[in-house]
Amino acid sequence: MKRGLLAVLSGVAMAGVMVGAALAEPVEERAARKMLFSPKGLVLEPVAVEGLSGEIAASIDALVAQFADRKRLNALEAAGYSYYGALAVPTDRVLEMENLAFVTKLHNPEAAQATALDACAGASGSQSCAVVALLLPKNWKPQPLMLSQVATERLRKTWKEGEGPKVLAMSPGTEAWVIAKGAGAAEAALDRCNTRAAEQGATDCEIVVSED
Repeated sequence: MKRGLLAVLSGVAMAGVMVGAALAEPVEERAARKMLFSPKGLVLEPVAVEGLSGEIAASIDALVAQFADRKRLNALEAAGYSYYGALAVPTDRVLEMENLAFVTKLHNPEAAQATALDACAGASGSQSCAVVALLLPKNWKPQPLMLSQVATERLRKTWKEGEGPKVLAMSPGTEAWVIAKGAGAAEAALDRCNTRAAEQGATDCEIVVSED
């Protein structure tokens, strides 16, 4: 998860962005590949916020336009920012860069928004933070399985390496994920994933990709 600098971002409710239904059970790697998006390429999708004053609304529009610029997105991607992310701001004051929150590397837009909202509240002390933009992969649409760019790239590059059972566990609410292989892979993946997720206040890991 990235925070700070040009932006410290955060978020609220889905505001019209729908996430896919949760997986009923783990899928094989071939099926996972069909649901996941390219590890390269980002888009910034504005999120409408209602009921703002003219000055604050205009400043948010200008901020989102700056981040949506293709050169800025390319620079952010080169710096390690990746999907899924969210930009959040306090809506009860004139924008200041130190009060913004930008989080990335979550596994779905909903988690990115929730994490961004928490980050915004912590950075600004405001109870009126709102998500104003989402950082998404190119050609995004809801899928039953979504993974962060980092997890997606690792799955594509390393899944076929090694012998024995293979599983990928991830935390829907944090950036934690683990690929484990060999005997006891499922238990090892869940244990390691939950240990990482616990550092961010959750133990919600589940196995989403699995092959014997």
